[in-house]
Amino acid sequence: MSKDEIVRYLTSTGYSRNQAEFKAEIISGLENDMRTDIVSFQYLKKDGTIRNARGTLSDELVPPTNGSSERKSIGVFTYFDIDKQEWRCFKLGNIINRI
Repeated sequence: MSKDEIVRYLTSTGYSRNQAEFKAEIISGLENDMRTDIVSFQYLKKDGTIRNARGTLSDELVPPTNGSSERKSIGVFTYFDIDKQEWRCFKLGNIINRI
């Protein structure tokens, strides 16, 4: 998703324009940097706890998968968790910051 698409989505779900732009900036940076590297960040989990995560989207760092095609969910950011060695996701509005 582009920054503008993230802002539009977040404002449509109740975030102020400033909040949406702040979160869109973080998410866009995560996505860009994860294409080639491991990035540390925080987000709010469904249960209300804060998750410190290290993730990537780099083909060189993600193990090969068997068959299943990639699905994109609106309003969700999907990444490969380096520590858990599993694919994870979080709602766009739940991003806190990079660490």
